[in-house]
Amino acid sequence: MTKPDQSGILVIVYYLNQQQLTVNLNFEILKNNNFKIMILVNLIGQSQLHLTTTQNHLEANSTSDLLCKATVDQDSRFSYYGKVVINKAANQAHAYQRNENLILDSGSTIVSEPSLEIKANDVFCTHGSFTSYLDPLELYYLQTRGLSLCAAEKLLTKGFLLSGLDKLLIEPVITVSRLENLRQQVGHYLLSNH
Repeated sequence: MTKPDQSGILVIVYYLNQQQLTVNLNFEILKNNNFKIMILVNLIGQSQLHLTTTQNHLEANSTSDLLCKATVDQDSRFSYYGKVVINKAANQAHAYQRNENLILDSGSTIVSEPSLEIKANDVFCTHGSFTSYLDPLELYYLQTRGLSLCAAEKLLTKGFLLSGLDKLLIEPVITVSRLENLRQQVGHYLLSNH
């Protein structure tokens, strides 16, 4: 269970190679909290990750924004169950939840189930999910520019995973240099053995 301060940014990275993991993350969002959660997932080598998140708004005037981006390859499986709960006392809550997934081979699978449980009357909530494959036209374009198919796939995968970090630039605590440092650290960790 995580109780953030007034505002905060949390970046969580999962890189699994031939591993299985079940994770339950429960975020309690209190009055005047403004909390951003970024979850980046890369699964290879028949890995499995079962991830459940709950954004639990307990008090009024609270904001949470969760983005989970995942790639699966080499017969891996990712299941995501995301829940936003707005309690009765949490009027004026703003909650966002989005899950974006990229399947890199025909043997991998993704299950994504976002949900809302709203008990208050005056709230703003959105949730969504999409799952896709690498775009053949983008791969072709990069190959016409001299990249091999493997290099083009790696470049598009890295761009997909790290694009979510760009949302952090709107936060006053993140400078361009800090964001670039974070992108390099996360990119190295997520893709170093891919």
